[in-house]
Amino acid sequence: MVNSLPIYDLTSIALPRTTWTGLLHLYVGIHCCIVQNNFSKRIMNKVEIKSLTGVRGLAALFVVFHHWHYFLLNNSILSPSSKHYLTILFNHGNWSVDLFFILSGFLLSITSYNEFNDNIDKTNYFNFIIKRFCRVYPIYIALAFCYFIAELLFTKHNTDILTIAVNLTLFQSLFDIKNINPLAWSLSIEWAVYFLLPIMFVLFNKINSKYARVFTLYILSISIILFITKSLTNPYYRNHKFLLDNIFLLNQNYVSIITTGYYPVLRGLASYLLGIATFSLLDSGRLKLVPNSLFYLLTLIQIALLFSTSLLANTVFILLIPFMLIGLTRDHSLLSKLFSTKPIYFLGEISFSLYLLHFVFVMSISPRIEKFLMQRHVPHYKYILFFSLLSIVVALSSLLYYYLEKPLNVWFRKRLLLKQPQNKLILQHSL
Repeated sequence: MVNSLPIYDLTSIALPRTTWTGLLHLYVGIHCCIVQNNFSKRIMNKVEIKSLTGVRGLAALFVVFHHWHYFLLNNSILSPSSKHYLTILFNHGNWSVDLFFILSGFLLSITSYNEFNDNIDKTNYFNFIIKRFCRVYPIYIALAFCYFIAELLFTKHNTDILTIAVNLTLFQSLFDIKNINPLAWSLSIEWAVYFLLPIMFVLFNKINSKYARVFTLYILSISIILFITKSLTNPYYRNHKFLLDNIFLLNQNYVSIITTGYYPVLRGLASYLLGIATFSLLDSGRLKLVPNSLFYLLTLIQIALLFSTSLLANTVFILLIPFMLIGLTRDHSLLSKLFSTKPIYFLGEISFSLYLLHFVFVMSISPRIEKFLMQRHVPHYKYILFFSLLSIVVALSSLLYYYLEKPLNVWFRKRLLLKQPQNKLILQHSL
């Protein structure tokens, strides 16, 4: 281990100054190589990085608050200033999607980058796609069916056969086609990126220098993000908002962000590039010498950005996510310990089901219960309703994870994966 290496006082030996400089450089080089090799072995052989699972859980919970925060803020208990800043905070819940994308790119790089170190063949490409299929498709189909039933029960809107067929392919967000599950737009983007990811691994592997690779990935990602940010100020995008009332909203004035077409595809692609850059930067081993305090500082900056309304804040927050993830990979850091605690880790395990399930309660069930409680003048009914339904959603998400999502993932893998050499990295079922 690096910590057990003896450190000698080389300056006490009478050698020429140039010799001292050479020895010092040699020692630092060997030290960095040892650190890098130890990191690679530790990360590559690790079953799961619990802190990264935990941050996914908090991000999913942030999305829930993003969609449900009007329950908490539309109340006289809070002061106007509190409502103002909490509204800004919860409105940034959509940044969780960018975190999901970057985290997926990072984890898939850890588990699959070396699969495509040299080239793409039929077996490794097919297995990569099948692993992703097994991870996302069973729970996606199950919950899409739930949303479809909710639409039939609670609204007058009808979903045509073409919409159902395209939703079954999970490519609906590439076109101007309704998502039966409104939250599935991001999953549809990820599904499209999966088919490109092995090609991206091979292409960026051609860049021998890890630093040049990181620089290239960051420049590409920043360019895409800035293009998107600039596009959002264009009158076309300001007016081209997609109303969600064609799904099953009661509030016809509710307007969503753009969730179909090339804008979200570019958003997902930029984030996945940052995920690969995070892996390349961490795999270089150089950041091992950076103190934890720097990552704490960057995390505090991200928290401050959550209360900003600037478009620049959105860009900066996204570009800082890789450093937050790197800080979470450090076993003994405060951030890693916090995000690895049992409650947060549990949220991470059920995060996928939590993310996909909660919106049916937000848009179909809670408005009707709210109306019922309001007519009976129940005090603080909004808080009661919010925390009651949140508990139900968490409980149902747990059942979905343990009895549907997890077992079906394993069941499909056993039957669909092609055999591959034993020295290949196997994708963790938890990813």
